[in-house]
Amino acid sequence: GADPDKLMESQSTPFSLSLAPGSAANKLNLVASLHLRHTPQNQDRTGWNAVVAENVVQVGDWATVAMIWDGDSLLLLVDGRAVARRVFRNAEIIDLGKVNATHFWVGTWVDGRRNRYSGKIAGIRVWNTIPDKYIEALGRAEESGLGAIDSRHEDFGGDAGSLGKALAAEQFYNGGRWRRYEKGTIAWKQDNGARVIAAPMHTIFNSDRGYRSLGYPIADEAVKGGVRAMYFEMGAIYWSQATGAGAVWGPAYLRYLTLTNVLGLPQAGMPFGTQANPDLTTKFQRGRIYYARHTGAFEVHGSILDLYTSLQGPSGFLGMPISDETEVHDATGRQIGVASVFEGGTIYHSSRTGANEVHGEILKTYQRLGGPAGSLGFPITGERGAQNGVRYSAFENGVIVWRGGWESAKAVCEYEVYVEQVLGGKIDDGPWDSSGEFFARVTLEANGQCLVNRERHPRSGSSGACLKIEKGWKVPIRHDTQIYLKVDVWDEDGLSGDEYHGRIEVRYDINTLWGTLSNSPAIDGEVGVWNQQPMTTKGASSPKFGSIRFNYTIRTEAEKVDHELFRNQAWWSFSNFSTPCLGKSLYPETFRDVDVITDTVEAILNPFDELYYELAFKEAAKSGNCFGMSTVGFRALRGHGSFPEHIYRFPQAAVERHINVKQASQYGADMLHWMVRNLFNGNLIQPVDVFNEARREIDRCGACIISMMNMANGTGHAVLAYKYDLGGDNNRLGCLYVADPNRPWAAGDQDPVTKKVRHPSFIEVFKNNSFRATSITTKKNPNGFASNPVDFTLVELPSTLMMAIPYRVVSGVPRTPFWEVVATLLAIGVFAVLLGDADAEQVSVGNDELISGSGNNRRYKRNHPLQAMSFMDSDDSPLILAGQNRIADLLEIDMKGSKQGRYRQAVLLGPAGYKLDNPIAANARDTLRVEDADSAFPLLSLEVDGVTKSGALEYFVARDPSNRPARRFSLDLQQAKGDIARVGIDPRGGALMLSPGGAPAPVNIAVAINDGGQLRTGTLRGVTPTSGGEAVRIVPADWANPRGDFAVERLSSLSGGVLERKIMRGS
Repeated sequence: GADPDKLMESQSTPFSLSLAPGSAANKLNLVASLHLRHTPQNQDRTGWNAVVAENVVQVGDWATVAMIWDGDSLLLLVDGRAVARRVFRNAEIIDLGKVNATHFWVGTWVDGRRNRYSGKIAGIRVWNTIPDKYIEALGRAEESGLGAIDSRHEDFGGDAGSLGKALAAEQFYNGGRWRRYEKGTIAWKQDNGARVIAAPMHTIFNSDRGYRSLGYPIADEAVKGGVRAMYFEMGAIYWSQATGAGAVWGPAYLRYLTLTNVLGLPQAGMPFGTQANPDLTTKFQRGRIYYARHTGAFEVHGSILDLYTSLQGPSGFLGMPISDETEVHDATGRQIGVASVFEGGTIYHSSRTGANEVHGEILKTYQRLGGPAGSLGFPITGERGAQNGVRYSAFENGVIVWRGGWESAKAVCEYEVYVEQVLGGKIDDGPWDSSGEFFARVTLEANGQCLVNRERHPRSGSSGACLKIEKGWKVPIRHDTQIYLKVDVWDEDGLSGDEYHGRIEVRYDINTLWGTLSNSPAIDGEVGVWNQQPMTTKGASSPKFGSIRFNYTIRTEAEKVDHELFRNQAWWSFSNFSTPCLGKSLYPETFRDVDVITDTVEAILNPFDELYYELAFKEAAKSGNCFGMSTVGFRALRGHGSFPEHIYRFPQAAVERHINVKQASQYGADMLHWMVRNLFNGNLIQPVDVFNEARREIDRCGACIISMMNMANGTGHAVLAYKYDLGGDNNRLGCLYVADPNRPWAAGDQDPVTKKVRHPSFIEVFKNNSFRATSITTKKNPNGFASNPVDFTLVELPSTLMMAIPYRVVSGVPRTPFWEVVATLLAIGVFAVLLGDADAEQVSVGNDELISGSGNNRRYKRNHPLQAMSFMDSDDSPLILAGQNRIADLLEIDMKGSKQGRYRQAVLLGPAGYKLDNPIAANARDTLRVEDADSAFPLLSLEVDGVTKSGALEYFVARDPSNRPARRFSLDLQQAKGDIARVGIDPRGGALMLSPGGAPAPVNIAVAINDGGQLRTGTLRGVTPTSGGEAVRIVPADWANPRGDFAVERLSSLSGGVLERKIMRGS
């Protein structure tokens, strides 16, 4: 029926056990009730309290049913299996009193009529203690939480209470159970008990991620200050009016527990992220916690969080945070800011600068320099891009720059704008004067301030066509730095007024400075060298923009050199290298009087330029660059070079061009003039004198170049002396310690334990005026220490000279030696270059012989009007001869062919000279004589002992005493055995005089004239002496028109009378 059938009921100990219809067919519910009195808090529940086990008894089957009261809970069992349970905390059974004499009924209610049982009962047993057979079942029921949720639901008023009705059956997960209701959820786990999760927090728990991530609640809801909190095994759910219900769990929750005051409450909802990491981000009122398995959980908040999210947060280049926000302190321990560290960088924040990120190579350098507590201060920008792939970050006191290919980023707080030189090319400064007397004014502005305004260099007067400024100005570098440099140049002319030639005007800012400093990644950002820069604005007095050139550098500040560590600070990290051919672009960089060597006008005014490049310059470094390495190193030490100390950091590729220029500069007039003077006078070539001069130069300038030259074969080597000591044994005067280009710094040169420095290259000078240069090679043992030093002698030959070259000789940009020859003040009186397949077997001036013999048997005379120059890192080709003064009437050169081929000679004697390109056979001899060598128009004669031949000859007059135009005559000069060929200039009219050797043959003569800077050319064709021994004199009707008429006179000899005169026209 519809009513329950009573199995039994008791009145004195009020309980009942009934069967009622179940919801399933042929199923019955087992219902047990107790009459209980509850605590005052639950007084409304005093009375009968029932427990129902639904559909647990099958109609028509026998079953053993039981109810157990243990003082706290009521348990129902069917056939020994617990089927229902209800917990009644703090309740007790209360007696109803006697209804009648009977206290116990079976199969009916207490009136004996209602609720009669329809079925069979085999037996009833009642205990006042729990039987042993049910103790285990009772324990299992309690451990499994059977009835705990429903009991809790009833505690909250059941279906009519605050939770409302159940929406589904109990769900089971990970050793616990939970059930959803209309207005909340109850979850139970053995150690935690049954806890109510009230709305709206229950919606988070009910989700699949919720209960799996949070676990089961461990306490009832806590409420404080309008905030509700529900704590779980692995997290918590918080609710406030401002935030709604928000959850935090897992490692993020553990991090949050220490940061609640910083972050505030979680925002509504659950952690969110990606499919691979759904718990990536938990949002709070004042920050976020980010979590990943490989990093852990860390918070980010405030301005740092704003920047981090603007940079795409974890999906951006910074990646995940790997620290909480931490304080940044200065050296005194005072907090100056905060920082958060991420996988890919760090965000720093201070009240002055706000939040800015630093990452990658820039961050490494920043941290190495002390970060915010270091000299740079806090970052004021994130990383930005400039030209040529350069990246930079700006800081309060500087910038750090980085470029792909660099070993590390470079910090720059200050640059030096260093203006080195102003160089003048050819200008018209009056008759026969193509050089200026310059002065300049320098203006430099940076960061909105004028650092120097029209500063004059020199302070008064002028400084020739090579104006050394050699001054630098410090510029603090910031991200908004703008540098403005202007150098104006005038040619001082007291009579006619100063002539303005023009200026260079350049600007740099953060977007143009980086990446323009160097083409070498190794030094980019540290030093930028601008050599041979033309004017940006040309004045009316300059023929072209390149007439004035500027050398300036923008560079980091040089570091102080410890002379005990000279070779691993102030010396190169690479060994001496060879450059097989120096390009033509280096030629005007090396010599200030060379503009462009392809200029045809210049070929008339300075006819040796092209030839000197071919004969000497282009192979100046083919055997090495020892002189260039020593010179550039010396200039760096003095602070005048393009590269600041320490130069050890600069690789070969970065400095090779500059070293090449200085290697070739030894062929300039400054070096030649100094060498000629000292060779001729015998000064500074004696080892004792050299040692003493080197000591003085080291004391003055910190170093001294030492050259060692073998006059027997023309070879030489240069080193840079940086230290000396006196004495030793009884015969030793002292020792010069040198940086040898052939011996760069090696790790074994410094003991790793004692740090004592070894000086493996040195020159010992003895009191008997001998010397020995030694370098020590090292073998490495397995531990990397130097062992087994081996001494070997570089130089110990009687024919070897040693010279001390002071800084003043190598400090500037030299002119070519040709300019020195034709200058008003003759520093060099004669200059000759000999090259090719023939040796100068004998060179003499008058009867005074300079050279005798050839090859290894060649001997030189020291005290001679001419001197043979031996150059550093050079073999004996070319042979260069120079004289300090004009020589006597006769210069004689005997050439002997070393093989079948050609040789070339270039000889300059004051304002005139010649170039000869002549064939020669092996062992054949040619004798060249220059008569009237000390006159304005020397006479060249050429005598050969071989077959008749023809050589290309150019005879030129660069400066005519009668102010006739500079001119050049080019022809093929025929020579024959037993007949002397001669070429010269008639001093009376400046005409060309020619007497070829051998049988008469037509000669074509090309004429080139420099007419006030205009090149005029013409050719006379078919000029033919009629018989051997006769001569031809060629006189132009108009020197300014070589294509006009020429008077061609046939002479009986060069000094003879006129045999025939005719007019020929140039073409």
